[in-house]
Amino acid sequence: MTSGFSRRSLFKGSLAVGVLATAGPLLSACGAATTPAPPAGGGVGQPAYQPTRGRTPNLPGTANGVQAAFFGYPNNLVTTVHTKPGTGRPITAMAVTYAPPVAVSAYRNAVDDAIGAPVDFTFVTQPDYGTRFATVTAGDALPDLIQIPQFANLPLVADFLRARCLDLSDHLSGNAVAKYPNLAAIPTASWRNARVGGRIYGVPVARNVFNRATFYRKDIVDGRGLALPTSADEFLAFCTELTDQKAGHYAIGGFASGAINPLLLLLVTGMFGVPNQWRRNADGSLTHYVETPEFTAAVAYTRKLWQAGVFHPDTPSMQQSRAQDLLGNGTVAIHENGNPAWTQLLSLYEPTTPNFRLGALPPFGHNGGNGSWWLQNGSFSYTAISATSQSRVDELLGVLDYCAAPFGSKEYDLLKFGVEGTHYTRRSTGPVLTAQGHKEVYTSYQYLAVGLEPLFDAAHRTRFTEPCYAWEKQIANVGVPDPRSACTRRRRPAGAIRSTP
Repeated sequence: MTSGFSRRSLFKGSLAVGVLATAGPLLSACGAATTPAPPAGGGVGQPAYQPTRGRTPNLPGTANGVQAAFFGYPNNLVTTVHTKPGTGRPITAMAVTYAPPVAVSAYRNAVDDAIGAPVDFTFVTQPDYGTRFATVTAGDALPDLIQIPQFANLPLVADFLRARCLDLSDHLSGNAVAKYPNLAAIPTASWRNARVGGRIYGVPVARNVFNRATFYRKDIVDGRGLALPTSADEFLAFCTELTDQKAGHYAIGGFASGAINPLLLLLVTGMFGVPNQWRRNADGSLTHYVETPEFTAAVAYTRKLWQAGVFHPDTPSMQQSRAQDLLGNGTVAIHENGNPAWTQLLSLYEPTTPNFRLGALPPFGHNGGNGSWWLQNGSFSYTAISATSQSRVDELLGVLDYCAAPFGSKEYDLLKFGVEGTHYTRRSTGPVLTAQGHKEVYTSYQYLAVGLEPLFDAAHRTRFTEPCYAWEKQIANVGVPDPRSACTRRRRPAGAIRSTP
């Protein structure tokens, strides 16, 4: 085979397929949309999910992580926090940063005034977070609020939480979370990672759970009158129809980046029912997905696709930007990427190809019927509260509730865009940052707590918002969690592989 591809290299690279955040538990099926029952393995119930009390979305979000959708930016913003949660006493916080922040600014002053207390941040760059966390937590003086990012794989974090942070279960479990309505609107999926031993130790910074999407050029497929595939045989025929090697056109173009394998599509792992990272056995032990017969079948099918010539030959070594360009110019028709790329790709390629449209292939089984889809962990991080701040726990949870304010609220508008007239101007499509806004407004308070962002693109209601919402609902119905969820964890027998806390 060409381009250095072999069964061995595919197997080696596939070890990392979809492993974008494996340190924490993922979405579990035991949570209900109102008051979840306690997990099967013991512990308190998850916070009772209640849809946002802010602006009513055009399409509602769900407890299992489907994002709410808005067709336009609201003109009349609502208030979701009616009393300043802060008491005026400074709050200390440690959080990650991806850009040098402005220490003193009109933005910081405005948010601190709205919260009712100045937030004294210690910002740490992503590469340094693990080292700085170890230094800070080894000392006696902890910040009030401590961000625990999923990417950092912090050592002994469960022991740290139990020993030096507050157990927030009595404040957040079940209907108790209703005291903080914006926190109650965070989907159940996003709370899983903030649990240790069945207890709740943090407030999430929520993200959607749907990982990657298998995009296809909808304008090309529809223009040729092709039906979407519903089985492995139909997918091969679909790809063959989209391939014309003499003309330099191929069905699939992937890219190699980090944990993303360029050849083994997430669509294919779902087609063959490959378990999400691990399979839990009857005795409670775990088997890694690469050891399963489903993975072997997925690899064999991928080899069949390669031998059929439907992959662009440069796929094994292709960079993401080139793979996207090949999709944009029609050289390839199928491209798997993170689902936020949907709007980015539209913005990139519509100017030169006005009819450019994307769809996302729904999962299906290799013999027809339902397929499956790996779910992500539903959060970027969570924020713990130091045990030394016990006397301020209600105040600090109130501040986190403010930070989690929903789209369409005055609080969200301030956190996201700053002060109107100073940091942004309002247009029909929504706020547009000014030069001062670009300088001062940056993600800071939103790294302490945030609800799930909605689907919103004012320019692409029919080309993004509505079809993406429909795709997420399809995925949610067949989504497969990592079994290391606190909700499904059982007592481990001696010698079993240990799952994370």
